[in-house]
Amino acid sequence: MPCGMNLELGWEGLGRIVRSKDRSQDVSAQDEIHVDVKLLPVLPEDQMRDILRRVLEADGWSKREDGSLTKNIDGVVAQLEPDGTKVVLRAVEKKTVTVSERRGFDKDTSDEEIDKQLDEGLSDQLKRATKAEEDALTRAAVAKLLGAEPSLREQLQTALNKVYREALEQRAKQLGQVEWVKEQGDPGGNYEVTLVVKA
Repeated sequence: MPCGMNLELGWEGLGRIVRSKDRSQDVSAQDEIHVDVKLLPVLPEDQMRDILRRVLEADGWSKREDGSLTKNIDGVVAQLEPDGTKVVLRAVEKKTVTVSERRGFDKDTSDEEIDKQLDEGLSDQLKRATKAEEDALTRAAVAKLLGAEPSLREQLQTALNKVYREALEQRAKQLGQVEWVKEQGDPGGNYEVTLVVKA
């Protein structure tokens, strides 16, 4: 009964055998964009950073044990550093590369020699395939980053507008009673808050 799982075929008339061997390797590529988060000193810096963290958590960012905040944006991870001064947008791509080497040998060739020759062929193939895959994964990571960066910047700007509004209200309350607040913005990213305080 024939079996498709044979890795060694013998041809008695020719005195040759065919052997094959596979090898796999995990390949990954990573790239990142750093975005500085600068805050105007409406309040002391630690208070401004605390407001920023609260606003981002309310917008779906998750707090981690080290004090950083993370959010998945368009398939990549954005992370506000623990000190709140920078957001790192990081894309990681992974894949497993598998190559095969198949050769014919005289039937008198030792198993050690067969393994040695197959391993040499696999090593060369794996180097080439790994390099090609790393290049492809790097391009994919960069494309993801470039696609997610505008969304990150938009979300950060919206968060900063909320931070400034809250900080200005807190500052205004230190000066007197806030009678009313008016805010307006435009699609160009300009944002204006007007507060009237009764002293």
